[in-house]
Amino acid sequence: MKKSLLIIGLAFAASSAFAHIGWTYKQCVQQYGKPFNHTVRYGLNFYDFSAHGVLIAEAFDDGYVVSVSYFALQSALDVKLAMKLIDKAAPNLTWDNATEVNNTAEWRGYYHGQYAVYAQASVYQGSKGPGVKIQVTRAEYGGRFDSIEGDLADQL
Repeated sequence: MKKSLLIIGLAFAASSAFAHIGWTYKQCVQQYGKPFNHTVRYGLNFYDFSAHGVLIAEAFDDGYVVSVSYFALQSALDVKLAMKLIDKAAPNLTWDNATEVNNTAEWRGYYHGQYAVYAQASVYQGSKGPGVKIQVTRAEYGGRFDSIEGDLADQL
């Protein structure tokens, strides 16, 4: 894969506030407004928000965000910027080096030496053209909820 990963729209990069792992539903609504969709899968509540031209899918367990995914139309930005955005979603972690395969970069975040968070940035083909997804999920949830978010990506 090229040195720079193609990721997310410029509107997303310009936005200064992103959902954090551990936020409450109330904090998310204060940040983005009311969600436009709610589903329950795997025993978790999933809420979909839209802000700054970005679609945001959040999984809640016991009232707190355990996974957040951002979807935007594609622009050329580098892996370092993706890492900054991921770090905002799960602050105060130590991150390993990205593993990059087939337009996807993956990281693992550690808190005091223990694996705590999985993060991924990937390019996908949506119904309106190429898009990018950044996802950050607490480690105990197995890393990803890809099957849940497939339809959301096509709503851009």
